[in-house]
Amino acid sequence: MTELEQVLRARIKQEGPLPFDEVMRAALYHPEHGYYTNLRGFGADGDFITSPERHPAFGWLLGRQALDVWEALDRPRPFKILELGAGSGALAEPLVGFLRQHVPEIVYAIDEPSPSLRAVQQARLTGPEYRWAVDVHDE
Repeated sequence: MTELEQVLRARIKQEGPLPFDEVMRAALYHPEHGYYTNLRGFGADGDFITSPERHPAFGWLLGRQALDVWEALDRPRPFKILELGAGSGALAEPLVGFLRQHVPEIVYAIDEPSPSLRAVQQARLTGPEYRWAVDVHDE
């Protein structure tokens, strides 16, 4: 039995059945035993990688789509975008870089429950347009 399984069994014994979302939150973000809490990185030495990790073109293409949305919304200022679970920040970096060339004011908010991934993102994404929403479960 893993340590996380022991933690969850103890909670179930004390509180009764747990909703699926709480079990998944613990599996992914438990402060000691969560998958993303202990993530060693991305690629061969860590987690699987997704398209944004392979090449910035994916972020540029989504940036182009976001520009179309911005124009369809009559160019709101600031233009706000929210990314849920931004991993290493590999999507945000080229997407915001593209938008910076066309949109005067961008607010790119990231809702990242993992403190370790948030630290990776904050080291990579240093512009004033980036914001982080701290998950209430961290507090």
